[in-house]
Formats: sequence, C-alpha cells, structure tokens
Amino acid sequence: MLRRLFFYTSLIVSFVTSAQVAVGQWNDHVPFNKGFKVADAGNKVFIACDPSLFEYDKLSKETNRLTKVQGFSDVGINTIKYSKEYNTLIIGYANANIDLLVGSTVFNLSDIYRYPIVGNKTINEIYFLDNLAYLSCGFGIVVLDIERREIKDTYYIGNNSGMVNVKEITIHDDTIFAATETGIYYASLNGGNLADYNNWTFVTEMGEADYSTIASFKDYVFVNKNNSEYQADSLFYYDNGSWQYWNVGFPIGVYDLNASDDHLMIATEGAAYFYNSPDSVDFLIYTLGSTSIQPSEVITDEDGIYWTADRRNGLIRSRSPWNHDIIYPNGPSNTQAFSMANYDDRVIVASGGRSDTWNSTWSRAGFHVYENDIWRSQSLSTLPGAENDTLWDAVAITIDPADKNHFFISSWGRGLIEMRNNEAVNIFREHNSLISPAEVSYYDVRVGGIMFDRNSNLWVANSQNSNFIVLKTADNNWFEYSFNNEVGKNHLAGELIASRYHNYIFVQLGRGGGILAFDYGGTFDDTSDDSFIKLTSAIGSGGLPTNEVNAIAEDKDGELWVGTTGGIAVFYDTPSLFTSTPQDAQQILVNFQGHWQNLLEAEEVLDIYVDGGNRKWIATAGSGVFLLSEDGTEEIYHFTKDNSPLFSDRVNSITINEKSGEVFFGTDKGIVSFRGDATLGEENFEGTYAFPNPVKPGYTGLITITGLVENAIVKITDISGNAIYETQANGGTATWDGNSISGDRAASGIYLIFATDENGEQSVATKLLFIN
Repeated sequence: MLRRLFFYTSLIVSFVTSAQVAVGQWNDHVPFNKGFKVADAGNKVFIACDPSLFEYDKLSKETNRLTKVQGFSDVGINTIKYSKEYNTLIIGYANANIDLLVGSTVFNLSDIYRYPIVGNKTINEIYFLDNLAYLSCGFGIVVLDIERREIKDTYYIGNNSGMVNVKEITIHDDTIFAATETGIYYASLNGGNLADYNNWTFVTEMGEADYSTIASFKDYVFVNKNNSEYQADSLFYYDNGSWQYWNVGFPIGVYDLNASDDHLMIATEGAAYFYNSPDSVDFLIYTLGSTSIQPSEVITDEDGIYWTADRRNGLIRSRSPWNHDIIYPNGPSNTQAFSMANYDDRVIVASGGRSDTWNSTWSRAGFHVYENDIWRSQSLSTLPGAENDTLWDAVAITIDPADKNHFFISSWGRGLIEMRNNEAVNIFREHNSLISPAEVSYYDVRVGGIMFDRNSNLWVANSQNSNFIVLKTADNNWFEYSFNNEVGKNHLAGELIASRYHNYIFVQLGRGGGILAFDYGGTFDDTSDDSFIKLTSAIGSGGLPTNEVNAIAEDKDGELWVGTTGGIAVFYDTPSLFTSTPQDAQQILVNFQGHWQNLLEAEEVLDIYVDGGNRKWIATAGSGVFLLSEDGTEEIYHFTKDNSPLFSDRVNSITINEKSGEVFFGTDKGIVSFRGDATLGEENFEGTYAFPNPVKPGYTGLITITGLVENAIVKITDISGNAIYETQANGGTATWDGNSISGDRAASGIYLIFATDENGEQSVATKLLFIN
C-alpha cells in the first residue's frame, strides 16, 4: 500500500564562495544546482551536475568544486560511479572521455574519445563487478579494468556485431542484462566470449523499444520502458524466467532505477519512491517543504542516509523521509552567457540570446550578477516588479556609471528593462518611450545593443524599425534617429558602442549588414549636424573582411576594432568616416611561421574586449581566446580547451572586472575566468599595494603591484638600493615573477617598490617582504 508522508522540512542550502585567485590563475563559475548523478564514497559524496562536479564532505559539511580548473580533463559529465574497493571515482563524459579520480589525483583515459567511431560514443552508465567497470556506451559496452586503469574489452552486442545504444546494464544470477535504445539483451557471464554478439540474446517478448534504465533487486530485475509522452513510461520486472508488467498505479516519468540491500529506489519526474518489492512501497519523498523535488538519481549510504541528485536543488541529504538538507556550491543558475557587462567590481551576465538566424529563442533565463565572489541569478519569469509581464531573451546589459545598482537589460522581443536595486522599475516599449515594435512583426520589440555614453546618456538599438537608434538622456528626455534607406525595416541591431572620445555611435547590423556609424554632432534635437555611413566590405565604404560583423570595440586610442567571420579589422581614423573621403578598415599583418598573413583571418571572431593596458582579448567561434598586444601584432596568450581550463573553444562573450583584472569568458559550456595582469589605472597612488605580502617560501606565482596610475613605471630595489627589476604597468597593475634582472631567484629580504607616473609628477613607495 502506498503511504504518503506529509512532513515539515528544514532546508539548509550550503553556499561556498569562489575564493579570489592570484594573477595567472583560473576560477570556475558554473551552476551546481542541476544534479543528475550521485555517488557515495564513504566520508564523501560526489554529485555530477550540468556541466561539472562537486564533492560534499560528510564530516566537515563543506563542498569542493571539481572542474577543469582543478585539473579534470573535460566538461559535460554524463555519469559517475565510485568504487570503494579501489578508491576510484570514474567520470564518464558525454563525448566518451573518461577521468579517474584516485584520491586527489586525476588520471585521464581518452581511448574511447579518440577512437574513430562514427556515431554516438556517449558513456551512459557504469556498473562494477570485481575489478571491472562495465561502461554502457552509445555503441555498445566497454569493459574497464579499474586496478590497471586501462580498457580491457569492447562488446558490440547488436546483430552481426552492430552498434547498439546501451543505456544501462545490470547483473543478476550470473546473467548480464542490457537495457538499450532498441530493446533488452542478455548474456551469461559464464557462457563464452561476450565480445561475440552470438552469445547475446534479444528479449523478443519485450519488443523493440527504448529501455532507459535497469536494476537488479532481490529476486527481480526491473526495467523502464521509455515513452516520448510526458510521464507515460512503463515499468516491468523479470521474475522466474518471465517479464511482467508492473502496474505502479500512478503516471510516471522515470529517470533512474537504483537498488540497495533494502530498497529499490525510483527517481521519477516529481518524486522518489522506495520499494521493498513489486507489491510493497515503503515510503516516498515528493516535497522538500517549500520547494518541490526533481530527482534524477537516489542512493543510500551505510548509515542509512538517502542522497538525491536533484535537477533543481543539486544534492539533497535525507536523514528521514521528512528531514532534508539542500547542498550545492554557489554559482550562476545556468551556463548561458550570451553577453556580459561590468562596472567597478560587479559583473552582470545576460543569459538569454537569439538564434543564429536572429530570431527569438524564448528564453526566460534572465541574468546573473557576480559581486564579492557571490553569484545571484534572476529569471525573467519571476522578475520583481514585472510579475504581470512576459519577458524573454535578455541579450545585452549596460550598467549606470553613476550607480552600479542601476542597470538596463535589452530584450529581444519585449523592449528595454530598467533595473534598480534588483527590481524592474520600468519596461520601456511603444506606450512609454520612443522604442517601437519591429515593423515586420508588431508584437516583437527587438532591442539589441545598449550602452551609456561618457555623459550617462543611454543609447538603444531598436531593430527593424525606422527609429533605429533611440536615446534616453540623463535627464530622462527621449530622442529617435532614422537613417533614410540605409537602415530600413529589415535591418536588425546587435551590439552598440557609444564612443568615449567622440559623438559617435556604432551599431552592428545583423544578418550580414555590416556596421552603422552615426555622428550625432553633439546635439540631440538638431539633426542638421548629424551624419552617418553604412560600413561594409566594399572598398571606399568600410573595406571590412566580410559583412558578417559579430563584435565592435573602441580602444583607449579611439580606434575601432571590428570582429567578423573573416578575422579582425581596425578603423584607425574614425573621424574620417564622416567626411567625403572615409578611410577603410585595415587588417593587421603578422608573421606566422615565416609567412605574412592577416591577423586571425581564418577565425570567426565573436567578441572583443580591451583591457586596462589597451591590449585586446579576442573570443572566437572555434579556437578559444587570444590576448593580443596593444597594436595586435604580438600574441600574449592563446587559451584553448586543450591547453587551459577553458571549458570550450567557442567563446561567446568576454568582460573584465576592472578592479581585480579578472577576465570572464562566457563559453557555450559555462563561464570560466582568468586573473589577468591589467586593471584600469587609478587617478593617484593612494591605493597602491603589493600582494602576496609577505611572499612565503615555495610561492611560484606572480607578485602583483596594483592600485597604480595608468601605465606607471615600476622599479624594485633591495634595501641597499640595488636595482632588481623594472617594468611598466598594464593600466593600473604591474607584476614581478620574483626573479632578479639576471634571472636568478631573489634572495630573502625586504624589497622597495617605487612607482611614478609617465610624466614623473606622481610617485609612491612601498615595501615587500620576500622569504625564500
């Protein structure tokens, strides 16, 4: 008989912040609330999330993040399993890569990942038998020797050794059962070579169907038949040589079957069920009190604690059916990072987007705010102040330079959202502003790029409308600007740049439209001094590498850097664009392996960000991230997923915490950051300091001097005044590797740091204790 338990639940959410990292080090910023696999390791529990992993220490009650930053080889985990006998956590990735975590050491097995199998190579599940791990894969079964850390065998169990997507296997009475996408197979463990498909039998009575999960419990084998309709799966059990339909008496959408000595545990769409037998359910968990449960997998440990991987709540610890804790490290609520903005020490991420064809995606994911090492996420579906509106597709954010708690969000379909103190105070559309619906679709108000100019006026790109650019001034007046036939109702507006040095606005034109360059002449209401030009690949009208423009950035010299599907181009003389003889964009020639070629000409550039040292961070669609020197001729860094903790080689967006120099990369698999060595320069030296200080024995990282005026000259001497090192700051930060001019490690002692501005008008001196 089904026993429903009504209970009062104490919810404890464990948030562990991301510690600040030193210059040259990395940090991860991924969601840990979307749990789908859990593994018990005695004093620890491992939880697989989308896209990474964390561990929970049962004794200290602390969480520890486990991502590429901590030395793992990949992202996109599909399953995990822990062997207590061999102290080994096996991590199977969606691309068939494998990591073995043994103690604190990671061993990578990339055999399946590298093997040229055409089709699905995903590792779906893992089953242990003695020293072997049976990996259920998209093509068959792979046997891994845990002790020797090597692949032992591969079973292609389909007809004529055909590939079959094996979802999960279990072993019952010396028989191995495989639940697959096309049916159920079984073979005797003692009946011969399992690599020979002839030793496998297809269960004809169960038919050809998608069987998603299987488990052996007591005298039975239980299996779930997947159904494409919502909560319409079917459960069956194998008893005494025959399969029987298991009528559980309620609609189910099964995620996982798992067995302990006492219970068959079923993770369903909205509850976890615990059965003693097909005829006896012991209890269920269907609510956590103030929030619902969304279990993907449930296990139990030797202390009788139930651990649930939950798709909304990360890891759930249940000491009883009515007593629960919710556990996961702090992070954004999803991996989406369409665009990012920063001001001071605050970073805000727009997690909506638009499709490759510039249409809506209907995402209500909203945005994430990162400040003081804490992420806070806000869905547009529950946005305070906008409860009665339907908002979607946050594509850009700009922060008020006078108040970091005041910012605007552009929506690709619902206008412009004004936020103040975490609440929507205005949603601007045609009824309360000059922002208008797209003329091709009256219901869509497609706002693209937005940006405050140097005088705190807000410029807005209003797509597919004669009012293509709209201005909201600092004193709340509205102005609109149309551009005759150059920008008609078919043009879409992407990124918008308001120049820091001129009265210029630049707008990315979607679907291969190039760039609109607009000079408003210093007056908002007098259009007689306005001028504009559409910049394309045509010679004399821009000379861009291609018309497919993805990114625009203005550097500290007022030069306009443009990222296209065919690399980078630079407008060195933007004032000339509004004359009768506009200068075309130039491509930078670089020497690559003895040959001269245009900079990144084979790369699709998705974003460009200028750091405090006027260097250029370049995000690409397939080659990771580049850091280029001020003029673009020198490559300082090139980070890829193979040579760094970068999650993916597709990087959609970049921003920098200008206070710390932390560079944030929004990849298609989540956000990761790198502590750079450039910050914005300060007005004076009042906040100058060096860290770490003291430098302790064994420290091999960079020593950072920050809080400097822009491009300061920095000299380091010993206590006697002998020169040790000299450099120039990148913006407001300089670094020292701890070595003297000769290249030898500096001796223990007190060192003096002197800094002056470029004109010698300001200076500062500070001390550093160095211990070898």
